[in-house]
Amino acid sequence: MKKKNKKLKLSILFMALMLASIVPLGTNNVSASTVPEDGYEENDDFWSASEISPGLYPNLCQGDEDWFNVSIGVDEVIKVSITFDGDQNNIQLELYDNMQNMRDFSWTLENYEYVAWISDVPQSVYIKIRGDNNEEAYDMNVEIFAKGAYDDDYEENDDFPSASEIYPNFFNSLVNNDPDYYKIYIDSDFSINIYNTSILSAQLYSNYYGLITDFSIEGSYLKLDWIPSYTGDYYIVVFGTDLGDLYDMDIWMTDDWAEPNDFLSDATNLGFGYHSGLIQKDIDWYEVWIEPYNKFEIKLFYDTGYTEMYLEIYDEYEGLLTDGYNEGDHKYLSWTNNDDYGRNFYIKITGNDIRYWYNIELNLIGDDDFEDNDDWYSASYIDSGEHNPLYNLDDDYYKFRVDRGETGIILIQCDSQASLYLEEINSGDGSTLNSDYSTDDGLLELHIYVDFDDYVGFAVKGNNLGEEYSIEIIIEGDQNGNDNNDPFANLEIPGFPMVGTVFVISTFAVIFFVNKKKL
Repeated sequence: MKKKNKKLKLSILFMALMLASIVPLGTNNVSASTVPEDGYEENDDFWSASEISPGLYPNLCQGDEDWFNVSIGVDEVIKVSITFDGDQNNIQLELYDNMQNMRDFSWTLENYEYVAWISDVPQSVYIKIRGDNNEEAYDMNVEIFAKGAYDDDYEENDDFPSASEIYPNFFNSLVNNDPDYYKIYIDSDFSINIYNTSILSAQLYSNYYGLITDFSIEGSYLKLDWIPSYTGDYYIVVFGTDLGDLYDMDIWMTDDWAEPNDFLSDATNLGFGYHSGLIQKDIDWYEVWIEPYNKFEIKLFYDTGYTEMYLEIYDEYEGLLTDGYNEGDHKYLSWTNNDDYGRNFYIKITGNDIRYWYNIELNLIGDDDFEDNDDWYSASYIDSGEHNPLYNLDDDYYKFRVDRGETGIILIQCDSQASLYLEEINSGDGSTLNSDYSTDDGLLELHIYVDFDDYVGFAVKGNNLGEEYSIEIIIEGDQNGNDNNDPFANLEIPGFPMVGTVFVISTFAVIFFVNKKKL
């Protein structure tokens, strides 16, 4: 009896091995921009920082805080830069000495950050990477120079004709190897602070290269507050001992073009589109006119790693209607005028009331003819062919007819920057059976096979930001040319060839029969 059981187990094992050789093991469906944890984990804090050497470190994973440490000598400059997909992540870079003092930081909304610092003693310098913790890839480059051998990204800006064009912003890790010339367009009162050294001097020049004024010394930094006599280009010249010392320069307008808009009654009229160069140093109010039953959206862009701002919509009586929520590097909200007449709505921006730059994007958005299809049991019927334009203002559910033995192909085309999901939906309970996610080509695709006449359900989901997309439904006949009346013709599943199916079923039948007979 034990021998017979042993033969039966061996036969079943043999069948399982044959199945494994026929059925694909599957593929990794992680999107192209996401990466698994890198080989430097667990380096999640100062004390567990991974020790590295200068060099290029590609395809690192920003799944949590990453810390690294690098040895540096006396009067050496360490420069660390990171690059990444700014549409998928907002990563910030910081540099610390061995006493945990922050020495430099880069917290912008760009897809490139860099920091630099000169050490006066031999020590380990610590690099901190932090962001949205969504397992996106980034590349890190670590370089060490002798003091005086390193220069910044704005060179060669050694005279007026070669001046680097800049705009009001914070500029870190600039280098005084020689005089530095900057050209800037000014249209309102402005202030400039230059930090990190007391051995530099700075001057402001007109667009005709005429000297306007010197910067004043305020303790350990240089300062200039100025009311321009004209709107146009100005030049900032920074000079000193030319020994390779580092400095930071902070330039800002004392207020923006929308002021005064500190109260609802003084709200600045805001047209649709993108509005830049705004400053949050007090409460800012804007008004927008919306026609009946129109829906609009507001995106508030600012440096989320540096400050916090708040976005709200009010009615004309200053009654709060809704507030914004975080969407990566910005805040977002939308609202619909449900009245049968046009009216003004009021946008309120608040924050820390210090002085931070922000931009606003205001858009009018609509919905498509398939609404309201916001859940699986109210899915809209859709014919084969192309359908556009469609909008992701909420979850959109659809269904279409597929007969036994046919293949339904769903193609979604959207902007490559969109964050849309395509999901095959179980029409019985609304659960997700299969899915595809928008990547850099903006194309999502699902192939659905059925064994009987049925309605196939699918959903398009995303951030509900009104992103536009199109649908193409293609119905194809049985891919293997089988007779649809054949009861075995519809056993094919993706990745499991029909020949393999018949072979496995036949093998199982033979093995079972032989073992049963021996038993």
